[in-house]
Amino acid sequence: MIKDNKIRGYIFLLILILNILLMASTNNNSTPFIDRIYYFIGIPSWSGNGNGLHYTGFLSLFIIIICGIGIKINWQKVYPKISRYIIFFIMGVMILTFTAFNKGEKLYKYFQGDLNSIYCYKDDIELSYEKKDGDDKIYIECIIPVKNYSNEDLEFGISIENFSEVKEDKLVTTNLSGKEIIGLDPKEMKLLKLKAVGTTFEKDSSGSGWYSSFNFTIYNNNEKVEFLLDN
Repeated sequence: MIKDNKIRGYIFLLILILNILLMASTNNNSTPFIDRIYYFIGIPSWSGNGNGLHYTGFLSLFIIIICGIGIKINWQKVYPKISRYIIFFIMGVMILTFTAFNKGEKLYKYFQGDLNSIYCYKDDIELSYEKKDGDDKIYIECIIPVKNYSNEDLEFGISIENFSEVKEDKLVTTNLSGKEIIGLDPKEMKLLKLKAVGTTFEKDSSGSGWYSSFNFTIYNNNEKVEFLLDN
């Protein structure tokens, strides 16, 4: 009986870890794996075209709760301390899983070579815009921190294509492109900076803000690598 409970507890733990991994995303694409699966089979992962309820988020939370209950019940006699402090155990599993995934992705970048070895620090990206009253121009500045994980010297250009922002039903759109070739030494971290001037249909208004959902591409003569940000 105790052996069966131990096995069932490990099954719930395995499901929990798999669920956590499906909540993760890659450095080149911020969309979680589970959302990509939903998209592949034609099921929306959000209500209201991305502005409502996150269905996959609720599903993942439900699975975490069920796995927590399953581990607690089956490991009461096998691992009583884990069962007693199940919430802290689950938090620890989540932190360790995400940390291991992040470390593994950086290691993966190390072995890729060329532009695929460039790692983007997505949480530290800044894309800000400012518009002055009476001017139909919008001034945009973007800062992207990246690191070259390879042992190669890399040179590349960068562009942010079809950046758009809807403010009060007035569409703002522009393309940002770096004019100079950027160089990265082996293991070097650098802040990539882009500036551009876009246009807006709303002339008699002013404002400023920041934006975190956009795509950018780095490129050289050999390849193009796209980063999809959806925060």
